[in-house]
Amino acid sequence: MIIWLASFPRSGNTLLRTILNKTMDIDTLSDNIPTVLSEGVRRSIGMKDITDNWENFYAHATRSDETILVKTHLPPRDNQPAIYIVRDGRKACLSYSHFHQRFTKPPYPSLRDLVLGADYYGGWAEHYRKWQGRDNTFVVRYEDLLNPSVTVLKQLAERVHHSGDIVPWVNPFTELHREEPNFFREGQAEWQGDQAWTPLVNALFFHLNGGLMVELGYATAETVVEAGEGLPEELVDFVGDVHRLLTAKKALEASCIKKERVIQGLKKACDERATLFQAMNSVHRRLVRRLNRIYRRHRYPKLGLLAHHEPMHMQSWGLPPKTDYSRFSGDWPRIALVTPSYGQGKFIARTIDSVLHQNYPALEYFVQDGASVDGTLDILKQYSDRLSGWESTSDGGQSQAINKGFTKINGELMAWLNSDDILLPGALAYVGAYFAGHPEVDVVYGHRILIDERDFEIGRWILPRHDDAILSWNDYIPQETLFWRRAIWDKVGGRIDEDFSFAMDWDLLLRFRKAGARFVCLPRFLGGFRVHDAQKTWVTIRDVGRKEMSKLRMRELGYVPLQEDILTARRPYILRHMLADVSWRVRKRLGFDGNGRLP
Repeated sequence: MIIWLASFPRSGNTLLRTILNKTMDIDTLSDNIPTVLSEGVRRSIGMKDITDNWENFYAHATRSDETILVKTHLPPRDNQPAIYIVRDGRKACLSYSHFHQRFTKPPYPSLRDLVLGADYYGGWAEHYRKWQGRDNTFVVRYEDLLNPSVTVLKQLAERVHHSGDIVPWVNPFTELHREEPNFFREGQAEWQGDQAWTPLVNALFFHLNGGLMVELGYATAETVVEAGEGLPEELVDFVGDVHRLLTAKKALEASCIKKERVIQGLKKACDERATLFQAMNSVHRRLVRRLNRIYRRHRYPKLGLLAHHEPMHMQSWGLPPKTDYSRFSGDWPRIALVTPSYGQGKFIARTIDSVLHQNYPALEYFVQDGASVDGTLDILKQYSDRLSGWESTSDGGQSQAINKGFTKINGELMAWLNSDDILLPGALAYVGAYFAGHPEVDVVYGHRILIDERDFEIGRWILPRHDDAILSWNDYIPQETLFWRRAIWDKVGGRIDEDFSFAMDWDLLLRFRKAGARFVCLPRFLGGFRVHDAQKTWVTIRDVGRKEMSKLRMRELGYVPLQEDILTARRPYILRHMLADVSWRVRKRLGFDGNGRLP
């Protein structure tokens, strides 16, 4: 939903936005971007741009479950909640007059015109009444925002649905005034006019706004009476009529502007449609060719293939979201992560960095090296103070190295990451938060990104929902994305079967399934699988790998199936994968974010 940050121009809207940014780290948008401010100043006070056109943004924002703060000076246009900043009307009008003189082209309205309501936003009192008369408008005084108390900050936090910490307010406006002196004027606590605020302007203002000024405590009844003496009696009725006519005129102008925008939009649409019809034949031919190419590209499954396209820079679309660890309400589950290593000095630093750069607050990370002689030890020494530990000693292979590593660390959640693979940014936080919120789940895994030796993306595995049955035929679970609870690990013996040197992860998954583990495929890319010439998958799959896979199929199925049997059994799963893959690419093409929502 939208929460409007509303005010008559120059009444403290920017001050409120700055307070929300500095004390609660909340950014705000605007229905009319103030181009007069430098980009640096706008960033420093949390002003963001609306990247879509206003109509599309407004339609999305009013239906969204997310709280979106939008600054406006317009009268209410809907029943969305609002915070309205009210300021002494004399100060608002005077400051608004200075703003016009410095930032708008002549002819700009005079101070007298603004007092009479001859402005796009109308008069000060009418503007306030329209917002204040709504049930869901919270009114705050500008003077209370100059040095906001803890009570005021808590009230604002409640209104904008902020449940996090509130940082003490440190006023930045002295510095901002030096950088943008024409925009950030030095506000005074007491009314102080200038030569433009003549007795006649003063009389006009109080004639039109005196009642509200007294009601809000900005003036006394005596002040109003005294100001009225400056307005000739014969002008009293005339001023009221002028004010009403000007207000109606500005409302009509605003309506005309909106209608003109609609007309221009319709005209543009008609022009585009005419152009579209003229090019229809050509477009149709190109579309048919394009659809044929897409069909040829996507009619084959991606699972099992280790390269889908030419190397390209890895895209962030679909990766786990960035996590603000301070906003997690519970204790983060402790993760025990092991990297078995041998002869991967070329890649191991990138593997370790991909883990440490997660900054996960409850991580135990151990590297178990098999006495490498390729420079791996020098790299491990550089990371000694950031690892839970490391060891380099001869072992009986990868499975034994994993078992040895897990004896050195404890953790509620467990995983291993091979020394040439990587974790994707945000993966640990996403997995930890998921386990914390789903105590009934024992094992999770996610989608895989295929990368080459330079960390360039060469493909993606998009997985459908988890299927226990397919595990008897094939292991399509990407090992670098696999995490499980220690409880299920202990239940199946608490170790990797060292008789396996290729399919040890498949064996572990089958033992998890037999123990009644509940699996979930998370709809996120969690790991990167590196494809290179010296990779174990390439080197061992034709001999050791096939023997071990046949051994597991014999154990689960009671026989070693023919390749035709395997293809038939996995067909439903592969079809679901292909549907998931096409769905992912369509959502990406349509502009959805990695969470499946329009940004």
